[in-house]
Amino acid sequence: MRKGTHSHRARIASRTLALMSLFLLCFGAASAQTMKATVALGEVLHASEDASMPDNPANSATTSETIATESAAGSSEAATPAAPSTPPATSLSAPAIPSAALATANRPSALLAAAPVAAAAAVVAPTCARTIKANVVAFDQVIFYNRFGSFDPGGMMFALKRDVVAIDTAKPIGAGNAQLRADKRPRPIVLRANEGDCLQITFTNWLDPSRPDVEHLNFANAPARRPKYDKTPFFGQTIVQPDGSTRQIVEITPGATPKTYKVTETGGGVTADIDDGTVHLSQMDTPATRTASIHVNGLDYVNGIASDGANVGQNASSLVAPGGSTVYTLYAAKQGQYFLYSTAATSGGEGDGGQIVHGLFGSVNVEPSGSKWYRSQVTNAQLNAATAKKADGTNDTNPNGTPKINYAATLAGTTTPVLNMLDANNNIIYTDLNAIINFTENSTKTSPEDCTKAPPSSTCGQPYREFTTIFHDELETGKPAFPEMLTDLSVFHSVRDGFGINYGSGGLGSELLANRKKVGPAKNCVECKYEEFFLESWANGDPAMLVKSDPTTGAATQGLFPDDPSNVHHSYLGDPVRFRNVHAGPKETHVFHLHAHQWLQSPRDENSTYLDSQTISPGAAFTYERLRAARRTQPSFRCPVSASR
Repeated sequence: MRKGTHSHRARIASRTLALMSLFLLCFGAASAQTMKATVALGEVLHASEDASMPDNPANSATTSETIATESAAGSSEAATPAAPSTPPATSLSAPAIPSAALATANRPSALLAAAPVAAAAAVVAPTCARTIKANVVAFDQVIFYNRFGSFDPGGMMFALKRDVVAIDTAKPIGAGNAQLRADKRPRPIVLRANEGDCLQITFTNWLDPSRPDVEHLNFANAPARRPKYDKTPFFGQTIVQPDGSTRQIVEITPGATPKTYKVTETGGGVTADIDDGTVHLSQMDTPATRTASIHVNGLDYVNGIASDGANVGQNASSLVAPGGSTVYTLYAAKQGQYFLYSTAATSGGEGDGGQIVHGLFGSVNVEPSGSKWYRSQVTNAQLNAATAKKADGTNDTNPNGTPKINYAATLAGTTTPVLNMLDANNNIIYTDLNAIINFTENSTKTSPEDCTKAPPSSTCGQPYREFTTIFHDELETGKPAFPEMLTDLSVFHSVRDGFGINYGSGGLGSELLANRKKVGPAKNCVECKYEEFFLESWANGDPAMLVKSDPTTGAATQGLFPDDPSNVHHSYLGDPVRFRNVHAGPKETHVFHLHAHQWLQSPRDENSTYLDSQTISPGAAFTYERLRAARRTQPSFRCPVSASR
């Protein structure tokens, strides 16, 4: 028995060594093919910028809001500094093994010994079709997640420098004195490039260098209190928590109008407020790490490891301290969506997500070569500014009655485009989640995409609407919309606002409490139940919409941010649509599910499986090319597991 066992183990060891040798041989041959720049998929389509597109690409919000603030911001665009001189580019792939070594090697040791010989071989840096520039900053920003007032008290985000202003205008803008423009809604940043482009990101860290000082930042676009706390609580009794402590909702000033409440916790003989009912940042709710970076999964580095945006091993750190700047240059080899985030704090906090759970993430969307990108949702005033005019000065229209759009229009008195996301110098000036991606026409009318195997119902080779949908979980919503969410964790913790899409969240708990308190869209829907209540928008509206509420009644009086009011994506019937889905959460797997529509698992294979749901894990990213274009009104997408949309 022992002899047989020994012989069997010997055979296993021999086979294992043979497999290792084969693996190393294949790895050496394959590694020589890595890190090569890919070529375009075909001739470039050309799309005119005159007023020839047949439909109206913009969501015409009914508002009289002017674009004066946007015009002023555009004129103050800071010049993008030139990239610093860098050493010759080096490859991050495994070193290629010379063919002579492959021919003579017959054991792993020979291969491993041969590998360093090629390590010093020169690597040709990718050739940029053009260089797209983005001037990006990171800063502290309170982030509201829904119409009920749930928010992150220690939010952080990326934005273009042109979209950031000083908190205290009497002091220079910079680290600890920066906030988003009041007319812009906080959203994850989306940078775009075409296949073959280089993306040069000038990154500046304007996070407050001192975490205790974050407590005292006075954001102009944050309300002083949460009006939903004015409604009489349901759970006023003392409730024992899973850890043995007790919590209670307490009226701040008994008999005052309107009523205001706080939540106290007693444990170990000490009673303290865990929520005072007001909106403010907290030094304990934002990461202690104040350095930041931009790291993009999957894009090649043009200038070597300095563009990694990380601090790993013996590599030089490419993180940025508060007040500092650097330049990251990346190469866009292939169409798709690429997860962008800060690696400075990759642990700590809810779900051990570090800076990611507080909002320091976004996406780089790589479009087909030759594409042009335009805004898809604008205000009514902006749409009028981009509408072509007749000789008499009135708006021109297409035969179907929609406005005839001048895609090259600029803001009055400036050179800043109204719809074009790039200026004349290839600077990104808009980072909208949604966009119109168009191709330019040439004499051959050929497409930059290879559509030979794509089914006729696909979006291949056509201009399309692009909807960016970024999932993120373990939200830091320690300051919820209703105090009841904090007083009975055994009931409400699992239905809190814990899953988000594009900085928007609609957990079951807040919707249920709003219904019981008679506030919000579903206040009079006594018969609403199950999916028709929690998973449909007809009852609760879009929970990610931010509103201004009447302080007495709690009723919404105004929808905020008219060019980006909610998580509803707009398209016309017949529009080709592509969803760019990225999972920025640190912990849980979710499901993207689109009602009433399908897409192919492999969009260029007509024999591929049809899908209407996609499981997506942290760090993953997918494109869904919706089949048969937009063919129904009011479809919704959501994560069924999280019951959010």
